[in-house]
Amino acid sequence: MNKVFFLIFLAIGIPLIYAQHSEEELHKIYKQIEKAYSKPDSAIIIANRFLPKLQGDNRGLADLHLYISQCYTESGQQEKALSHAKQAYTFALHTSNYELITRTSGLLATQYRGMKLYTKAKRLIRSGIINAEKIADKDMKVWVKACFLEEYAMNLVEEKKFDSAIIYNHNALTMLSQCKGKWSGVKLRYAVAYVNLGDNYIEKNELDSAEYYLNKVISFSKGTYMSSYAKGASGIKLSLIYSRRKQHQRAIDTLKSIERSIEPDLNPTKVELYGYLSQNYKAIDDLKNYTKYNELYSTLKAKLSNEEQKAIEKSFLMIEEEVLNESRKSIFSRNITYFTILFSIILICFLISYSRRKRKKEKIYYQNYIKTLEDKSKDQNSEEPAIKTTPKSAYVIEIHKDTEDQILKLLEAFEKSEKYTDPNVSLSSIATNFKTNTRYLSEVINKHRQKNFKAYLNELRVEYISKRILADPLLRKYKISVIAEASGFSSAESFSKTFKKITGILPSVFIENINEEKNTKIKTKQ
Repeated sequence: MNKVFFLIFLAIGIPLIYAQHSEEELHKIYKQIEKAYSKPDSAIIIANRFLPKLQGDNRGLADLHLYISQCYTESGQQEKALSHAKQAYTFALHTSNYELITRTSGLLATQYRGMKLYTKAKRLIRSGIINAEKIADKDMKVWVKACFLEEYAMNLVEEKKFDSAIIYNHNALTMLSQCKGKWSGVKLRYAVAYVNLGDNYIEKNELDSAEYYLNKVISFSKGTYMSSYAKGASGIKLSLIYSRRKQHQRAIDTLKSIERSIEPDLNPTKVELYGYLSQNYKAIDDLKNYTKYNELYSTLKAKLSNEEQKAIEKSFLMIEEEVLNESRKSIFSRNITYFTILFSIILICFLISYSRRKRKKEKIYYQNYIKTLEDKSKDQNSEEPAIKTTPKSAYVIEIHKDTEDQILKLLEAFEKSEKYTDPNVSLSSIATNFKTNTRYLSEVINKHRQKNFKAYLNELRVEYISKRILADPLLRKYKISVIAEASGFSSAESFSKTFKKITGILPSVFIENINEEKNTKIKTKQ
């Protein structure tokens, strides 16, 4: 949560990205990006489209790379987010705008922290504080420095240095007190600092101090636009304190009071809330509510990204250990536990067995298809490629031999040209190009390729992209939607379905097998 707020308030607004361009152009570009803002992948495509237009405009390039970095963060592509954050910082350094330099360095420091590169993150934060001194606006200067101090504290928390983190959060509060303006950014940073302090004291098991700062967040934010955030963030942490004090009903009441205020359901904070509720209900032997919230917790958690799941598990352990040690050891609850464990073991064994069988089957399909590709390559390289032809009696259309030979010759040229990757290619477009009719062309394809036009076209496309995937390591890193487009398919879904029909496996499994095979060869050579 802290990371999200840091990114939002260090990022420059979209309209400023195009400060050096005309108002009319700015308006058009802004409208396009604004429409796609809720969909990071679409926003990235649109933003990338305008990068070439900003060549020479270091400020514009820095701002746009910063925006793209945030979109990649939202879509869970950490490495690309880091790459664009670096570019944003590099372009910003070529300007004299120290607000922009500190914003981009703050974003980059956050990205480094997300990848556990704490030394780099802290080094960048220290240089950011130095650059903040050059900001002309006094309120902005102290606000930015406070942001950096809070970010430094977050790095210390990741390193389990809670005492030092507390000092830096207090320093951030002192810095914020120097802001004369009462704008929303100042209040937000106060709220984040108080939440962080509450979290730090919980880690040190100093529950009274933790409760003091968490309650301070709620009272401080009351009546402001941040009240919902403050109530949710503090309520979760307060329930943890009450659980540790064995005040489970109080923890439940606190969590229930904020349940509706945390939206949407597919939200790491909401998932965390359901987990805490389930464990507190378990501690008071309320099996009905425990089952209800445990199911909600498990179902929603499975829909989160891997990084979000790890974060939930990390915080969930804090309460789980307390509650499990305290649960009443009644016969009924023991039987439930034993049954759950037994069922889990059986389920895990089944899943492992199923996974191995599935993997083995996929491996066979992969090897068979690779052999098919190799055999086709040999046939194509031979002087007289073997063409299987169905007996004449199977056809109802008589085609003059010269016409048939000409169509076949053009068909072979078409197969070598890779024009079949054009998404608009059709039987009629090829027939027109060959200066023949669709009936003759269809008949030749059926006779000499033993399949209808759609199957013929799909097989060409799948074979083409399979060879490219085998040869190009970079292509194996792309999304399936990009690979689908490169091979002429209209959607990732259509591509995956067709690929599996032809090869027996999904394209993602095909790529996994190639990477596994390549890595094995590298290890063998070493």
